[in-house]
Amino acid sequence: MEEILAKLDADYRRIVGNYDVEYSYGYIPVSFHGCQILNEFIPTWVDLAGIIAATEKDTITFLEIGAYKGLWALMFRHICEYYGKKPHYVTVTWLDQDANNHPLPKVQKYYEELGYQFDLIDGNSIDVNTKTRLLTTTKLDKFNIVFIDADHRYEYVIEDIKLYSDLASDILFFHDIKPRIKNEHCGVYQAIKDSNIQLDVEHTTNDHIM
Repeated sequence: MEEILAKLDADYRRIVGNYDVEYSYGYIPVSFHGCQILNEFIPTWVDLAGIIAATEKDTITFLEIGAYKGLWALMFRHICEYYGKKPHYVTVTWLDQDANNHPLPKVQKYYEELGYQFDLIDGNSIDVNTKTRLLTTTKLDKFNIVFIDADHRYEYVIEDIKLYSDLASDILFFHDIKPRIKNEHCGVYQAIKDSNIQLDVEHTTNDHIM
């Protein structure tokens, strides 16, 4: 994993940018730490890598609802290549909703230059027409991995779960499931519970708000 993270960091610095930050508990030697917390990111990818390695298909499909700078797409490519798989990454992301989404076309170009498929569906994820475009563009009705990480407000997460959770064939996961302090803008965990989804594992930290 250390070797893969080094390659990921090099990609992130070159394509997205250098976001090195020194925290009160020390310097974190990867440029994406402010985009994703390492001690949540790594255990999650260990779980995902196990699924990818065990999948018999040559091509692995990953659907991300609400991408952020393209980090997960970059890591997905490296994990797939490590296990001899071909990555097909898809995201439903409303580009103009957040300026942090704007590096995604650069990541798409990076994929295409490597000969891999990257489908970017630009739109509001809770719009049924956006899901229709997703299915039409990809010609897929199932994805090996589905990651829900768009608007964290309860009513939006509920709609994303209704629209996209049934598209996961192997694994469904979420980001920012539990705020460590009261946060009315994060209803992810309650939406998961109210959708009768039982999480098999939770990766959390003691030093961050989620």
